[in-house]
Amino acid sequence: MRRIDHRAPAAFAIALGLLAAPARLVRAADAPPPPYKLTADLGYVNTSGNSRVQTLTAGDKLEHHRGRWLFTQDAAAVWGTTDGVENAGRYGVGLRADYELSKRLGSGGGASATRFHRIATADESPGLRLTRCAGSC
Repeated sequence: MRRIDHRAPAAFAIALGLLAAPARLVRAADAPPPPYKLTADLGYVNTSGNSRVQTLTAGDKLEHHRGRWLFTQDAAAVWGTTDGVENAGRYGVGLRADYELSKRLGSGGGASATRFHRIATADESPGLRLTRCAGSC
């Protein structure tokens, strides 16, 4: 029976977790909030048993406030394999702009694109989905 060394992926996952640990920034209580806000996530899963599965995920969201405007960019990716064969792949990006008409009412629009790998179908070609919206979407 072949012995699998799990130390390298575990060390990699721990290192990523330490790098992604949130850092607190200290600012004065009366200072205005920063115009930019960045949120990011990263994940890695490695399992084995009857099959060996690896999954890597990553994503981000960048927001920029300018007066009553909010501009948002986001991206996400998922990649996975089972026994060395890619069986999951989804990659997407999006842009959005929102305008605050009042404290309770706003308007916005955006566009996004998603590329995905079709799983368990006769058609193995990659897919692409484009989306655009306006108003409340």
